[in-house]
Amino acid sequence: MTDTSVGMIVVSDRGHFLLVQHAAGHWAFPKGHAEVGEDDLAAAQRELLEETGLSDVSIPDHAQLIEKYDFVRNGEAVTKTVRYFVAQSRNEDLGVRTAPAGEIRDARWCTKEEALTLMTFPEAQALLLEVTQVPWVAAHLAQVAPQA
Repeated sequence: MTDTSVGMIVVSDRGHFLLVQHAAGHWAFPKGHAEVGEDDLAAAQRELLEETGLSDVSIPDHAQLIEKYDFVRNGEAVTKTVRYFVAQSRNEDLGVRTAPAGEIRDARWCTKEEALTLMTFPEAQALLLEVTQVPWVAAHLAQVAPQA
């Protein structure tokens, strides 16, 4: 079985990364499934808003990354592909989360080091390291000393 989702990897002007804590307890980037008739970017923006309350982001250079991993759901092997848009936020103000009850426990901004520590799965950690190599992200991080 295959499963496809979309999400956002958001970098703030302060050099922080936005993570969500899922109901199961793991920390990762915001993501979810597209609704019928919804394109990938619109779905990723909706999921970001629902899971974090953040809506004011831009996507420099239309940067995207792909994450693939395998897991078992209800005894069935699943190959998951997630298409992430790499976004920038001018502020770190998180609004009201509207994700369904029990889906998201928390959302927070983290330095790269904090995010690597919080992230549960090696695929998410590898994705974080990969995003730091996206040209506009690398240039931005080189200019900004993240503030705790």
